[in-house]
Amino acid sequence: MKKTEAPEPAAKQYPRWFYAIPVVVIIAFFLLLEAGLRVFHYGETRRVFVEFPQYPGYLVTDFSVARKYFPQLQNIPTPIFDLFHKDKSNSTLRIFVLGESSAAGWPYTANASFSRYLKRKLQALYPEKDIEVINMGISAICTYTIRDILPEILQQRPDAILVYTGHNEYYGALGAGSTQRLGHSRWLTNFLLKCENLKTFQLVQNIIRGAAKAVGPDAGDKGGNETLMAKVIGESAIPLNSDVYQNGLSQFEGNMRDIIAECKAASVPVVISTLACNLQDQKPFVNIAGEGSNSADSLYTRAKAAQAAGNVQQAKQLFEAARDRDALRFRAPSAVNQIIRKLAAEFSLPLVEADTLLNAASPTGIAGKTLMVDHLHPTITGYALIGEGFYKTMQFAGMLPPVQAGSEQMVTHILQSTMPFTSLDSTVADLRVRVLTGTYPFVPKGQPNTLLASFRPVTLSDTLAQKVADHAMSLEEAHYRLADMYLQTGSAAAYENELRVLIEERPMNPEHYKKLISGLIELGNFSAALVYLQRLEKFQSDEFTNKWIGSIAVNQGDYTTGVKYLERYVQLNGDDPQAWYNLAGAYANSGNYKAAIEAIRKSIRLAPQYGPAIMFYQQLMQITQQK
Repeated sequence: MKKTEAPEPAAKQYPRWFYAIPVVVIIAFFLLLEAGLRVFHYGETRRVFVEFPQYPGYLVTDFSVARKYFPQLQNIPTPIFDLFHKDKSNSTLRIFVLGESSAAGWPYTANASFSRYLKRKLQALYPEKDIEVINMGISAICTYTIRDILPEILQQRPDAILVYTGHNEYYGALGAGSTQRLGHSRWLTNFLLKCENLKTFQLVQNIIRGAAKAVGPDAGDKGGNETLMAKVIGESAIPLNSDVYQNGLSQFEGNMRDIIAECKAASVPVVISTLACNLQDQKPFVNIAGEGSNSADSLYTRAKAAQAAGNVQQAKQLFEAARDRDALRFRAPSAVNQIIRKLAAEFSLPLVEADTLLNAASPTGIAGKTLMVDHLHPTITGYALIGEGFYKTMQFAGMLPPVQAGSEQMVTHILQSTMPFTSLDSTVADLRVRVLTGTYPFVPKGQPNTLLASFRPVTLSDTLAQKVADHAMSLEEAHYRLADMYLQTGSAAAYENELRVLIEERPMNPEHYKKLISGLIELGNFSAALVYLQRLEKFQSDEFTNKWIGSIAVNQGDYTTGVKYLERYVQLNGDDPQAWYNLAGAYANSGNYKAAIEAIRKSIRLAPQYGPAIMFYQQLMQITQQK
């Protein structure tokens, strides 16, 4: 009889929760690790907006916001200092501007940016509104950064978001050809950016970087004389229609779609703009050999010839083709503007045709050096045109209240004549352009910067500008130095202009106001001083504002206002004999002789030898005795 084999015992079956235990343990470990790292304040807390103790109730973009996108750079680009209220009121019109260095107004100070132009125009047209235009433009970023910071921007309840971006999709931080990229997967890059907000992720990053430094040389930024533009170049030659070229277009369109969709979901209107650049006067940076008549250099030469022959349309097409064939992609190719126009049509977005505006404003019909300081950054006039373009587009789209007929032209003229910008700012901007265009990629690597070396200061303004460019002096200190010179020479208008620039740059800094007001009073320009005193008083009412508003009011014969403010002042500082003297005059001219006598007696007690007070007291006593 054949012996049968015993069946193998069945594998032991474990309940499902048994298999879940390792997963739960791992998750619990990382949750506890994350909590512990947060308790001990490990790493960086990623914030887009922060509060400043000296500006209570206001927020501003964190100056270190770009550290996340430039981890290997010592000197990171910083955003414009635009304060806005932490708690938005019903009268507030809040607009955010998103983009790169062109959005930020480089190479100029913030006052020349198109966002500040727009803000000044809106303030003039809608004085009943609290206008907030917050510029989030940061040099050398691309749409990855904009997409990443957008959720916190939307939390601030914007009334509109204006987008001017696209030039940096290849060499901006995380761009397709950048030294700072995390790969070519758009999904993975955006996912890793979200992970960087976790302390645990930062810990792992630091461990990896520490290990890399231990086994090899540090590849990070060493500072040096390279411009930020040169440092972010990863793949210096990106031919038209190459894989990297297509990756740049794909990341731009994908990120822009996400940005627009997120704004739409939050019911925040979006205005986007095409991009302008220097077509006419910027030769291609990198020419690809073997392309023959279709090479960038050949197309540029043919464009110049067509322009010389008077064929503007053909020249424009050839200039655009030369730009598109330029393998060093510091200027957005035509395909980027095509994507912008496609998205505007698809999502029914208001569109600003910035490239068309600047081409039309150019003397030749093609944007060049008259409206561009380099390859893509506009002049002050160019930025104003873009700002005007955004204003008109918003107005046409019904995003702004109607205005009285003719007021727009009048306000535009006033803005042009009262631009908060001086020769010092202009020279500083010129030196910044010389630093950029005198080095690679505008000249071969290793070649000395002859543009910078050729600068020769002639005036005090030039000398101070050079110190600012060399980081030997702050721009604020330079404006103060010039203002002091004008004060000594009695040039009231020039004195006011230098300090008005700083007030517009930092409209909540009381020290700029006080310096300007004190100088104007010293120069005897009381009416101008009063204008700034009233502006200062709106956010800081103190001894200084009450004393001088009251004193100037008395000087101008407005005794009711004089009494009001001087009474406030002596409550804050009762030891100022001049204030009591002025208050006595205001009382007397208002017919309140009893209060006038009491005030002048206090003035004399504080300054027994003060002759004018003694004489006024005697006059008051005679008047009251006669009565």
